[in-house]
Formats: sequence, C-alpha cells, structure tokens
Amino acid sequence: MWIVYLLKSEPLVWSFWGEQSRVANFWKECWETGWLLLKWMSFAFLLESLIVAPIPAEMVPGTAMAFMVTGGVTSIPAAMGVQALVRRDVFFSDLIFGLGAEFLVGYGFQLWVEFLMRI
Repeated sequence: MWIVYLLKSEPLVWSFWGEQSRVANFWKECWETGWLLLKWMSFAFLLESLIVAPIPAEMVPGTAMAFMVTGGVTSIPAAMGVQALVRRDVFFSDLIFGLGAEFLVGYGFQLWVEFLMRI
C-alpha cells in the first residue's frame, strides 16, 4: 500500500513506532522469527554438509550454475526451512518456479559455454 502514498504525493506517516505495544509486538515477532530461522537453517546446513560430503567436486558448468541459482529449491534441508516459514501454496509455487528456472538457467548456461568453446 505504500505505493499509493507515492502517487498521492502526501507525506507518509509512520505512526507504528509511536505506539509502545506495537513496537513491543514487532520486536517479539522479530525475535521469534529469527530464532525459528536460526534453528531451521542450522539443521539445514548440518544435513546439507552430510549430504554433500560424498559428492565429487567435478561438475558440468551448466549443472553448477543451476545449483548456484536455485540452491534453496534443490536442497531438501533449505526447502524445509522455507516450508516452515510460508503457506503450503506459496511453498509449492516456490518449488515449481524454482525448478523451472533451474532447468532454463542450467541448460542455457551449458549451451552458452559450449558455444563459447567452439569459437
């Protein structure tokens, strides 16, 4: 809704920070969300380190780029962290769009690398 204020050219009033109960609620939610993220991401990194350890380091450039771009979608522990924070429909949309982007970027980058190697 802040875009409406930009179009009206009226001053934007941040009255939220004037009410002590709202400020306390904001910091409480900030702490709870931060703690939730810290727990899930620590668990995700622990699982990721156990999963990635036996995989060899040599990888095709297109595959490496795909994992760099959409690592949070292709990594089960990171996807678990996202799933803990968002609604189910948002999570599945994230997975679908992320995997689609992964395939496009991976194949596109691999074609680009092979094109450059032939020049």
